[in-house]
Amino acid sequence: SVWCELSVTVSVGDDGRPFWLVVFTDISEQRRAADVLRIAGTHDELTRLPNRSSASARIGRLLAGPDRQKLAVLCCDLDDFKRVNTALGHAAGDQVLIMLAARLQRELPIGCSPARLSGDEFVVVCDDIDAVGGVNRLAESVSALLRAPMQVDGHPVRVTASIGVALPRDLPIAADLPGPSGSSPGAEDLLRLVDAAMYDAKQRGPGELCFVTTDSAAAAGHQLRLEDELREALATDQLLLHYQPVVGADGAVRSAEALIRWPHPERGMLFPDKFIPVAERGGLMRELDRWVLRTAAREAAGWPTHRRRPVGVAVNLAGLLPGDRDFLPTVRAALAESGLPGDRLVLELVETSLMSLPDQSKVAMDELAGLGVRFAVDDFGTGYSSLSRIKELPAQIVKVDRTFVRDISSDPADFAVARAVVQMAAAMGRYCVAEGVETAEQFHILRDLGVDAYQGWLFAKALEPAALRAVLAGDPYAVPAGDPGPPPDALATQAVRPS
Repeated sequence: SVWCELSVTVSVGDDGRPFWLVVFTDISEQRRAADVLRIAGTHDELTRLPNRSSASARIGRLLAGPDRQKLAVLCCDLDDFKRVNTALGHAAGDQVLIMLAARLQRELPIGCSPARLSGDEFVVVCDDIDAVGGVNRLAESVSALLRAPMQVDGHPVRVTASIGVALPRDLPIAADLPGPSGSSPGAEDLLRLVDAAMYDAKQRGPGELCFVTTDSAAAAGHQLRLEDELREALATDQLLLHYQPVVGADGAVRSAEALIRWPHPERGMLFPDKFIPVAERGGLMRELDRWVLRTAAREAAGWPTHRRRPVGVAVNLAGLLPGDRDFLPTVRAALAESGLPGDRLVLELVETSLMSLPDQSKVAMDELAGLGVRFAVDDFGTGYSSLSRIKELPAQIVKVDRTFVRDISSDPADFAVARAVVQMAAAMGRYCVAEGVETAEQFHILRDLGVDAYQGWLFAKALEPAALRAVLAGDPYAVPAGDPGPPPDALATQAVRPS
């Protein structure tokens, strides 16, 4: 169809006779542009579902209507969805969200409409809960729709969802949640309440269903406040980095791993275990990764050499992955803005995130490897990776996870796994780093196995930037003297060392 603007005027000709002047103007492009803007304001760009503001407006209309007590709102958060993003890449994760959104639109009962709130969080607004058989039946239907299997890029994917339920009768509890004071409870309050119930469900385990309670509202209020404060800390650069040295067998610092800290104005210094779950739930992981990458590159660019050797910086990535469209531009921009040479940057990815990466991921990694950037397989041995896949990818560093280092002197199984990882790294020509090295005995065993570098409290905890610079300007760390002693198993197997 063609949209036209019609303009009609009366004019007079040269002979003095009046006539009608009708002008048609094609305004199809303007109309389409206006539609795009309108949809962008009310719909989610990825899934094309209504967005939070649209869902809130719908809930507000229903609350103002005569049948408000028939309203029910369900909040559905996919359980451990980062596992899908990590294993298959964010592009595949986006495809899962698109397929789930289409399924909800297509198969929800009449009178129930889905919306996407953020990340992997959906909401279902039901006009008449009695007409669909009650809340429990609707929740069972929604849960079944979300957990039905699907195929994404040839991979079978199945997800579950934790579901929270809020009803208009719950609105008085909204006083326990952060929000504008002095206003009567409304749609946004109901959305905050249902989010609180969903969070309570997640705490109980995957696939759980919870209704609003006073306790869940109070707990969720704490999490929401912390999430808002974290957003503010990111926006105002209130976070900071500490660095843990990675030390060679001679005591010289080879690199340092960037570890994020949050000096909270009221709660004191917060470590990642206190706020990373909040960032994951609030969809802030990519932004956190970008901040850490930019900051670490900028600070490392000014580090002095150690024993006349440049020192690299390692950055853990959990939200920004090689499968993301903005992965390559973000890393290149961080290098360009900081002036840090590519060969001094190490990007650490957990083992499972390197598996089943789409083709463009390897292209991006290869391009960065061409700039000298190195990739490390973090927590190696804790996932279910394919050695052939790791061999294909440009991962130059393998890190032995601390879980195998902790009891390496006493547990034959840990010793065997650590030995296998070191031997595999040597056979593939990979550099091997051991994490969590805290005792001289662990160091001696790992050195005897052929580990190239060591990270742990034996040498240093995570240091503030000024303290790290002082270490780099000084002498190498003292290497503990002594012998490893016999291995904890009965087999005195000769370790394979790189030639």
